[in-house]
Amino acid sequence: MNDDDVLHQSHYTRLPIQPILVMMRTVPAEQFLGHLRCCAIKYLMRVDGKSPEEQQRDYDKGAQYAAWAAEFHRTGTITVPGV
Repeated sequence: MNDDDVLHQSHYTRLPIQPILVMMRTVPAEQFLGHLRCCAIKYLMRVDGKSPEEQQRDYDKGAQYAAWAAEFHRTGTITVPGV
């Protein structure tokens, strides 16, 4: 398993359910959408001062959260690959 793959990091995949899915199922939709949007902002704002590899990982994470926010806004759910 490659922990550089933001969707398949071992500290998440070893769990029986992804934390992002627990959040989606337990908090109101507006709060979950806000969480996704804030995570996208967080990852994109903290790229400066990191190595190119770490910057790319944060860009990838920010993009994933933005994609989830758009998907959740459109469909009311998110797709987590491999789940």
